[in-house]
Amino acid sequence: MVRTTIATAVRLLGGTLFLGALSATASHAAVLDFDFKVNQGPVGTSFATLSLQELAPGTTTFSLDTVLSGGSGNPGIVELLFGCNGCGDPVLVPTPGVAIGAGGTQAGYTFDFSVTFDPAAVSGNTPLMWTATSAPSTFLEATPGAGPDAFAMIQLTGGMEVINGQNIESGFYVAQVPEPSAYLLMLCGLGFVGLALRRRMPR
Repeated sequence: MVRTTIATAVRLLGGTLFLGALSATASHAAVLDFDFKVNQGPVGTSFATLSLQELAPGTTTFSLDTVLSGGSGNPGIVELLFGCNGCGDPVLVPTPGVAIGAGGTQAGYTFDFSVTFDPAAVSGNTPLMWTATSAPSTFLEATPGAGPDAFAMIQLTGGMEVINGQNIESGFYVAQVPEPSAYLLMLCGLGFVGLALRRRMPR
């Protein structure tokens, strides 16, 4: 009886992980939402989303989408900061308006490297995309700091914009590390993407 119950639980858990992995790979390998302002707390809405996808083994394609309007008088994204797990110095494929920079400590968080933007290039019209020669999992390193553990941080400068009834203004915002179960599903999704890509490679 006990063995049957355990076996059933394992099958259910396996099915849940598999379905979660499939849903994670349906569009993007990992999606990070920036909705927590350091020294303030949750802002009630996400103004930017960063998607990470492994389109080729060991290569990550990033896509930064934002609902910020851009332009004079509105806040703008000028920098993304990352922790990473054994990624060394990721090499970015040259992209207009995007540059790699040194890491450092900002607002109580210490990150390994940064990506800076031409503020005029970041608006809600066209997502910013770039590529790094490291696998997505290397960018999902939990970084502790002044707020919740984070995968990445955005520096926002400029004025204030109201989005979904919330005031989004200058400051530092983090993409939080999710609950352990959601984190596990995300990593499983990355594993399935990498496995599928490697199986497709010619030998």
